[in-house]
Amino acid sequence: MVRFPMNSHAVSVYESDGPSATVVSRMGAESGALAAMNASFFDRKKMPTEFVKDEGKVICTRPPLAGTRANGMFRIQDPDGQSVDIVTVSDSLSAVNAAEGWYEAIVSGPVLLEEGKLVDYTDMSSKTFFWRRHPRTLIGYTSDGWIYFIVVDGRFPGKAEGMSIFELQILCQSLGLYEAMNFDGGGSSTLWTKETGVVSHPSDNRIFDHKGERVVPNAIIVK
Repeated sequence: MVRFPMNSHAVSVYESDGPSATVVSRMGAESGALAAMNASFFDRKKMPTEFVKDEGKVICTRPPLAGTRANGMFRIQDPDGQSVDIVTVSDSLSAVNAAEGWYEAIVSGPVLLEEGKLVDYTDMSSKTFFWRRHPRTLIGYTSDGWIYFIVVDGRFPGKAEGMSIFELQILCQSLGLYEAMNFDGGGSSTLWTKETGVVSHPSDNRIFDHKGERVVPNAIIVK
């Protein structure tokens, strides 16, 4: 976990998709970030499958994944990266509208906490994405202006079990987050810092070490 005050650091979307896709640690280092973590869902060609707006330019407007899995948008108001928000979206049109007037935005999900309350996904209890434990990545913030980058290790029985979406919600609530949203998980989940390097245990190499990063098309960074 990395946390920092919103009013003294700049948060931004870092997009490097397709042939330029790379690992989170490289995105962090190349951008001069203090910390970085993987962001949203993507396809086999390492292209985003959800709405992305980077530095005022819309990169992707594909419709969200089926159901309520990708129902949230993390958005950044201006280039200084010190004003952020999480909102619910339902389709590509609502995403375009929600990003209007915002400098950067990225869709992922599900939304975990909304105005301090758990979002109800009891009707999703039969969906394995929600109730099975996996590595997870999330972003959230408190009502007094602290932003949290969180990665949960998983897929290493006895060492790191991962979390279900429901467990992730309880974690967010216990940390006092006001709003929070899930990002891509599984083998993509990676947290990097300038000081330490990869601090999580990415599972893509199936070895419990810090070397199993997956190539991804985007990240969330902080400077």
